Amino acid sequence: MVDAKSGPRRKKAKARSESGDRLTLYCVNRRLERDLSARIELHGFQPGPLTRVVTLAAPTMYHFNDESKTDAVQPAESQIPTAQALAHTFPRASVTILEFHK
Repeated sequence: MVDAKSGPRRKKAKARSESGDRLTLYCVNRRLERDLSARIELHGFQPGPLTRVVTLAAPTMYHFNDESKTDAVQPAESQIPTAQALAHTFPRASVTILEFHK
C-alpha cells in the first residue's frame, strides 16, 4: 500500500509486479507554475536500498519535441536512497516514475 494523496494538480497510480519484487509509482504534476513536494510512505512492501527515478520535464512549456526537434525534451534517470517514508519534489509540468525493488 502506498499513501499519497491525489488532487486536481497531482495524480498518481501504482503497480506491483506479478512476482511482487517491484513497486512502481507513476506521478504527474500538472501544475505549470511550481514544483510539488510529497511524502511517500510504503506499507506492506520492503524496498531495497535504492529507488530508480525517471522524470520527464521541460525547462518551460515552450520546450517540446516535434518532427524537427525529436529529442528536445528527454527523460532524466537517477537513483535515490530508499526509505519506508521519503520526501520527493516533483518538477512542475512533469511525469515521474519511482521504481522500488526488493
